[in-house]
Amino acid sequence: MTPVVNIHEAKTHLSRLIDQVAAGREVIIAKAGRKMARLVPFDNGVRPKKLGGLKGRLKVPDDFNTPLDDSVVAAFEGRSTAPQTSIDRAARHQQKSPSCWDTASSPPHATQASMPPLLSAKLSQGRPST
Repeated sequence: MTPVVNIHEAKTHLSRLIDQVAAGREVIIAKAGRKMARLVPFDNGVRPKKLGGLKGRLKVPDDFNTPLDDSVVAAFEGRSTAPQTSIDRAARHQQKSPSCWDTASSPPHATQASMPPLLSAKLSQGRPST
């Protein structure tokens, strides 16, 4: 039979009640003789692992463990398949934009020379009078 505990006793002996619930028992908490709540063990959702559940459903090719071609590895790594020289690497490094976390570099400043022609022309005309 599930024990019924009044709310005052539950507040007083909560840790003892939690130990009982953790051991697998249920406890009902009542207020003025009316059942109000039920303490139950928490289900962690951990189920035993069943090995071999996909047996016969998957087919692993015979060449699964053979090494990949260099071109395939290069494609996964985002690099070209042509061998690179140190000059190529340095040129590509200079083309990269600075990281937003890089505190040593300052953001590029907008100048009229770096703006699109239409915007640059509007700025050089000045503001229209109102």
